[in-house]
Amino acid sequence: MSTVQELQAQLDALRVQHVSDIETAQAALSKLQEDLNNVQADTDNLKQEEAELNQQFGESKDTTASSQQSPYKDIVVQVLHGLVHCDESKCSSS
Repeated sequence: MSTVQELQAQLDALRVQHVSDIETAQAALSKLQEDLNNVQADTDNLKQEEAELNQQFGESKDTTASSQQSPYKDIVVQVLHGLVHCDESKCSSS
C-alpha cells in the first residue's frame, strides 16, 4: 500500500508543479503579448508620422513640380543637408 501512497504523493506534487509552470508560462505570455501590442502601437505611430512627413517634406521625382510646390523647399533642404552632412574643411569649431 505504501507504493500507492507514494505514487499518489508524486502525482499530487506533479499536479502542483504543473499548475505553477502553467501560471509562469501564462504570465510570460501575457508580458510578451503586452510587449507585442506596444511594439505594434509604436510601429503604427511611426508609419503614420512617416506618411505625414513624406506628405509634407517628401522628395519629388519631378524637380519642376517640387519647385512649384514650395519655392523655398530646395533652400531648406540644402540648409538641412549642410547641417547634417557638414564638410569638415568648411566647419569652424569654437
